[in-house]
Amino acid sequence: MLHMIGLVAVVLHVLSVFWLVAGIVGRDACWWHAARAADLPALRTIAALASSFDRRAVQPSTFVVLVTGLAAAGLRGLRIFGFLRGEGPVWPFAALLIYLSIIPVIVFVFLPRGRVYRVALAEAESLGQVTSALRAAITAGSAIDDREAVLRTRLRFSPGPGSPARCRGRAGSGACR
Repeated sequence: MLHMIGLVAVVLHVLSVFWLVAGIVGRDACWWHAARAADLPALRTIAALASSFDRRAVQPSTFVVLVTGLAAAGLRGLRIFGFLRGEGPVWPFAALLIYLSIIPVIVFVFLPRGRVYRVALAEAESLGQVTSALRAAITAGSAIDDREAVLRTRLRFSPGPGSPARCRGRAGSGACR
């Protein structure tokens, strides 16, 4: 019976991760469109939708992912610090560390960016138009730009077809000519 409850906890954990990812994708898509909005009312509408994704999906699901992950690990007999006593794998502890690593990013990156956005929005509203400062506040360091930068870096430093790093042990294959 306990095994079945553990399995249900794992399924709930996976579903909560889907909820989180869907919220992040929806929020980022809205901000992408907001950065390209032609006028202030359209930008405000799209930004309100992005905020809705954040309030109704990203924020609550972040907590649910933590709770269901801890419950799933506990119900399956995995202890967070069990690896210190040689009683289990290290991945529950590593997963918790990865989860908690977002806290400094929220405090030192996202909260300051939100303040810059609100100041730029107030300025744009006083002028009655979308300003370059508002567009910059929306696009500066956006998740889409960050992902593109990671992809460019990976492509720049990844071995191409036929490179010595990729062809180790397969020198005679067609991919390495």
